[in-house]
Amino acid sequence: MKSIGSNTHVNGIKIKDLGVAAYIVSNDIRPLSFERLENTVYFVFPKDSAERLIASYWSDNEPFIPARQLFAAQRSLKDLIFSGGPQ
Repeated sequence: MKSIGSNTHVNGIKIKDLGVAAYIVSNDIRPLSFERLENTVYFVFPKDSAERLIASYWSDNEPFIPARQLFAAQRSLKDLIFSGGPQ
């Protein structure tokens, strides 16, 4: 599967789009890791779970995520970026 802002990683999918990553996190899928390459941050998600949700995100299909849940996921990803990574 080819999506804007993502590419395949050995054990998962690398996502650089914060909106897509927040959508995945708000569906209770946690990033396996994240990487900084130059000025870009990539979140790595489990491939099987993430591919389904990426397709859902770009096609505006279910699951619907309440706005507060989505923005909370986005804040947690930003906290992860600015804190330097998982503790």
